[in-house]
Amino acid sequence: MRHRFHAALLAVCLLPAVLSAGCARAPELDLAAELESLVQAELSFARAAGEKGMREAFLEYLAEESVLFRPNPVDGREWFRAAQPTDALLSWYPSQADISRDGRLGYTTGPYEYRAEGVQDPAVRHGNYVSIWRKQADGSWRVILDMGVSHPAPEMPPAAWQASSFPAETEGKIGAVSGQEAVLALTEADRAASSGDTPGNHIAAGARMLRNGEAPRLGKASFLGGLPESRPGWHPLRAEVSPAGDLGYTFGRDDAGNVHYLRIWKREPGAPWLIVLELSS
Repeated sequence: MRHRFHAALLAVCLLPAVLSAGCARAPELDLAAELESLVQAELSFARAAGEKGMREAFLEYLAEESVLFRPNPVDGREWFRAAQPTDALLSWYPSQADISRDGRLGYTTGPYEYRAEGVQDPAVRHGNYVSIWRKQADGSWRVILDMGVSHPAPEMPPAAWQASSFPAETEGKIGAVSGQEAVLALTEADRAASSGDTPGNHIAAGARMLRNGEAPRLGKASFLGGLPESRPGWHPLRAEVSPAGDLGYTFGRDDAGNVHYLRIWKREPGAPWLIVLELSS
């Protein structure tokens, strides 16, 4: 999914000489290149896990104040700092990736395999992961949230991520909203999606659902087929929206603390927030 996006002109021309010359246009952002850089960061992360071990790889690629689920949400870097080095091998690759129009927030998802005793371990645990990434001040990508589910070995593993085109309908601006307004709107969308009244109104056409013990469900019809009649008691604990206002995520839990969920949302110009991925564990 790629298109070329002209970044908004943020500078204000104040000096007479600048006024006469006109404001310089902000450089064009190549979203195809930005998306590719995210995928390469994911592949480098996975490679580091195989070469350096899980602990060192996660400490290298987790952002400050990142969140992992073990099974409750914990500070990711603190958790791995306290963890002992292990021979366990976690291997994975992205089958889907996307980023916001400003190239600041993105996510990757795909299959993983876990071998507790290392590469020769015949006992393999299979599942799917979701990682949310944020662009850092130095231009690097770092994981701010990581969560996964386990399920039986797939009959056919999904294909690795391949470049595709941003759909034409994603052209255009979402519109200026403050960070607080955007987060509140997304939080309300999350609550509405959990009410169970009109679930189809909150789900994108190509959405995917990840559940423990189940093969991934792909597409809106399959997603809806996996929903219970309602999901009462699901409450968001955190929401974040990209500066562009088009990509965000929420995570939360049920009243009993037995279920934790993660939702990734997208919004097109003039349209409501829609779930593109939901994971519950």
